[in-house]
Amino acid sequence: MLQLHTTRSWDFMGLSLHSQMEQPSSQMHLKYGDDVIVGILDTAGVWPESESFRDDPHLGPVPSSWRGTCVGGQQFDPATACNRKLIGARYYLAGFEAETGLLNTSGGAEYRSARDRVGHGTHTASTAVGAVS
Repeated sequence: MLQLHTTRSWDFMGLSLHSQMEQPSSQMHLKYGDDVIVGILDTAGVWPESESFRDDPHLGPVPSSWRGTCVGGQQFDPATACNRKLIGARYYLAGFEAETGLLNTSGGAEYRSARDRVGHGTHTASTAVGAVS
């Protein structure tokens, strides 16, 4: 088992946490984040029906640099779960189950998919890619 840790993602992406909010919006500011893919590694998954991940007809196509996929699983259908906002989702159980035993899925305890059960992954993913205002 590996211990997860946080990083200074904004530094890696070349973003500034200062002064942008104080400046009026410009055409350039409105394009911040275009063609950027944000990956979230979370033990909780994502709830694709969340309004935060609803497809938006004003969004452009999925960036051509995207090499991921949307993997189906228990209560997670790629045809309805993924779109131009939530462009991919995967789940990994082999290492977890080798270390701790089979995942408990009885009574909706967990899902054998990228589906979030408690909301943590959904909250984290939607916050990570939210707008400044």
